[in-house]
Amino acid sequence: MTLRARRRSPPMDPLTLLPHQAPIRVLDRVVSLDPSEAVAEQDVADPAHLRGEELWEGALIEGLAQTAALLAAAGPAAGDEPRPVRGMLVALRALELSRLPRRGETVRYVIRPQTRLGGAILVRGEAAVGDEVVARGRLQFVVEPAS
Repeated sequence: MTLRARRRSPPMDPLTLLPHQAPIRVLDRVVSLDPSEAVAEQDVADPAHLRGEELWEGALIEGLAQTAALLAAAGPAAGDEPRPVRGMLVALRALELSRLPRRGETVRYVIRPQTRLGGAILVRGEAAVGDEVVARGRLQFVVEPAS
């Protein structure tokens, strides 16, 4: 009897779940992804995302939104196969911003679901540099599978 090694597909890059490309894509890597939490990071370096030496507020919000889109792509239940989604940020609530990340820092975005109803999802998110939370708030999205 001859044993043959099973072929494995290379691991999927979770960033391919997003439709965003440079310069709109702000995320550099996905740290973890499952239906209960999405964690992604951004290295503050791209001049398109900076205002002077600080990350532009819009790029910070976009980082939260892109991480939330990854959470939506992970599906509502453990064991769901991640699939590309299209989404639209429809509301940003109670955003607290303590400071803007600076060039050379790494921002870690953490998104956790609060409520899912059909194609709508309400999440809580925060952005941190090291142990310092620099922004937090609630975001509401409408998502649908990408075609």
